Amino acid sequence: MKNVQSNIAQNAIKAEKRKIIKNVLLVSLSFLLTFAAFLELRRLQSSLNRVDGLGVINTTIMCASLVMTCLFVPKMMTTRVGPKWTMSLSFCGYIIWIAVNGYAQWYTMVPASIVAGICIVPLWTAQSEYFTKMAEKYADLNQENKQDVMGRFFVYFFMCFQMANIFGSGISSTLLNPTQIPDNNATFSSEGVHSSDIQSRCSANDFPSASSAIYDMPNFSHPPSETVRYANSKFHLIEFYQKVWTMVGIYTAGAIVAVLIVDMFVDRIPKCMQLYGSMFERESEPALWNYSIWQSIGFMVANACSIFIAWRIKIISLLIMLFVGNAFYLVVEIESRKYVNRNQIKEPEKS
Repeated sequence: MKNVQSNIAQNAIKAEKRKIIKNVLLVSLSFLLTFAAFLELRRLQSSLNRVDGLGVINTTIMCASLVMTCLFVPKMMTTRVGPKWTMSLSFCGYIIWIAVNGYAQWYTMVPASIVAGICIVPLWTAQSEYFTKMAEKYADLNQENKQDVMGRFFVYFFMCFQMANIFGSGISSTLLNPTQIPDNNATFSSEGVHSSDIQSRCSANDFPSASSAIYDMPNFSHPPSETVRYANSKFHLIEFYQKVWTMVGIYTAGAIVAVLIVDMFVDRIPKCMQLYGSMFERESEPALWNYSIWQSIGFMVANACSIFIAWRIKIISLLIMLFVGNAFYLVVEIESRKYVNRNQIKEPEKS
């Protein structure tokens, strides 16, 4: 009888562990589908919506709305509806922004960017809270260290999340690649242009806000607004927009599938990033808000300054900030290890 009860208990534990892994993988898949669309469309804003700076300005608006709302919206949403439904509602905000890119106008993009900005922090707060709770539960069932389980879960998540860049870029490059442009199209040739001129005006030497007078080479001139990327080509404007609509439609469908996955298949738990979850266990939400605020300020400043700074200066500035950021992170890791070691020394003394 005891063996039977023991087997039943073991089977129940295994079933519960499988359930937790299923939830982790489904949430990761949902983020993959949503961010394959969101990240790629955000990267393409300065190209797809370059008229009057629509794309860059709306990306800045999105970051500004994130900063303005991240202090009170995430806590309110996760407390009232829980992590699962917070993720679901936040994904809906992303869907609105993704779909609106099919008809990008000021009166559609500005509200959609504000909505998307409001949804960013609640989504990441709910994801971190959900994964932290799942890791705690799994660690208890499997008799493991919670930090190890949390690290493993976030490895699964970010493996899927980084794959979003691959899928998103693959879809956009396949649909938007102008493969039918004739080879003799004068617009895309650099005949008669000296190589030194090309080097002085491209790559790191490109200056986005420079007047069109310096872009006197036909291959590097800013395309007129009425034909966007296919300037002076033999393609009709409608063909370009058909490709954009197809791309936005695919992205929107993927994001809708992500919402359905969370709604229908992910189990709800009662009421970051691995670093925030482990270092700020008692105050993980304020820590994540602080992280989101500074991240958004960085995005906002970068977008606002992008059209006024030459690429050479941008690259040097980014390298300096990357070095300083990694140095500060190293300090955090060292202090964290010291804190863990002090606690490990104190525990035997108490016992």
